[in-house]
Amino acid sequence: MARKAADPREETKRGVRPLRLLLRYLLAGAAALACAVAGMAGFFRAEEFLVGDRRFALPEPAAYGEECPNVHLAGIEHASRRQVAAVFSPDYGRSVYLIPLAERRRQLLALPWVKEATVRRTWPNRIDVQITERQPVAFIHYPSVRGGSGDRVALIDGEGEILPLPKAKFQLPLLTGILPEQPKNRRRAAVGQVLRMIEDLGSPLAGEISEIDAADLNNLKVSLVMEGRAFLLLLGDRNFRRRLEGFRRHFPEIRPQLEGVSTLDLRIDGRITTVEEPATPAAKQGVKHGE
Repeated sequence: MARKAADPREETKRGVRPLRLLLRYLLAGAAALACAVAGMAGFFRAEEFLVGDRRFALPEPAAYGEECPNVHLAGIEHASRRQVAAVFSPDYGRSVYLIPLAERRRQLLALPWVKEATVRRTWPNRIDVQITERQPVAFIHYPSVRGGSGDRVALIDGEGEILPLPKAKFQLPLLTGILPEQPKNRRRAAVGQVLRMIEDLGSPLAGEISEIDAADLNNLKVSLVMEGRAFLLLLGDRNFRRRLEGFRRHFPEIRPQLEGVSTLDLRIDGRITTVEEPATPAAKQGVKHGE
């Protein structure tokens, strides 16, 4: 059978369709490129406006040492307002658009007492700062740095962060055996062990303790005054309330045996053991059994 000849008009149509598609894609790409260029130009014009217009500039303080009126600080009770405000001193006179908020937040978190911080721009030219302060759980007493004189006292929070003393009064226990040069995780562990002991002791028993030695996490030592005499009690790492209550309960009957004794080992449940002072040969003597 003879093959039918192709229609020239159909061939022409098939050749024109790809060309039209190509032109359509090129026009769409050109339009998108034009929109992108226009958008970038608009962005740069807007950014230039935000950077250069004085309405967006953070004003400088009225006098040296004063706070910037447009840096609003909230949540500060014990932290130094001067130190917090000084973080933003490099930004005075320039647009709030240029202020690196994440960097300023990191600088705030490095300050004593600051646990958390939020920094936010408020247009046209204000910075709002919200501070969350650390909560101290105890005082710490430690030797002064080399070359210094006397001992030092500071505060410590539950994370082991050492805090300078503010102009405020706290009713908190005093800890020894925790030093600034110790790793933070070691300080955190010591504070955690002390807080567990205080929780176990409960009120009012915990309030009778004047000092806690946390140098050995496996053997907490507490200072307690009984009938005008100060005793150092070795409580170990558990059963704190039971051991301390046993000592208090039996104190009247064992008091005659405690002449010249100031340190007692309570780590063996049901037994109170006297501990000789370090100046004499180490020895122990049981004074009470079967609590």
